[in-house]
Amino acid sequence: MRIGRVSPQVGQRPEDCGIGQWSPAQTRALASLDRARRRAQRVREEATVRWWRMNGARIGTGVRIYGRVHIEGPLANLELGDRCTLNEGVLLNLRSRVTIGREARISSYVQIITASLELERVPREHVTAPIGIADGAWLAAGSVICAGVTVGRDAVVAAGAVVIHDVEARTLVGGVPATLIRRLTITDVRSALGSVGDNAVTASRVDPRHRVPLE
Repeated sequence: MRIGRVSPQVGQRPEDCGIGQWSPAQTRALASLDRARRRAQRVREEATVRWWRMNGARIGTGVRIYGRVHIEGPLANLELGDRCTLNEGVLLNLRSRVTIGREARISSYVQIITASLELERVPREHVTAPIGIADGAWLAAGSVICAGVTVGRDAVVAAGAVVIHDVEARTLVGGVPATLIRRLTITDVRSALGSVGDNAVTASRVDPRHRVPLE
């Protein structure tokens, strides 16, 4: 079998290239590319955090920024708690203050928007209000958090939800506009495992009954 002409990409499986297995040289090349990719990602994250801090953002330790995060407004209005994560395509509208708590998870393409327009007055003028995301909260992919909203501790906002009212702690909300789906029974492993960022909880430890198509 001739495999020398195959050019695998990072994360690609052998069968994707129509072959049974990588050659030793290809395996080494892929491992090297993956290490380089991870190093580049860390460099980008560290540079982003430094830049945000230089421009007035208050950022805790262990914050992770995966991919591009879009900023509108002054970074001085942003506060990120320890070990929170921001993913690809997140939009932070910082016309007013945005506070994101410790170990909060902000999934891909979430929009956090502190600006709006007056609803019952014309001509409509711009208005702003702060947004707070409490410790341990999870905003799933594509959700929208509107001006003035507070998302409570360990709460979950389902994918694609539009949140216009406060979300109680340890609840799951979803829909447009977002409404209560159910209250959550949280198993808090933070004290046992230390920081969530340093100790992954495997999927096998999650009760399938508690899984919701969030992301």
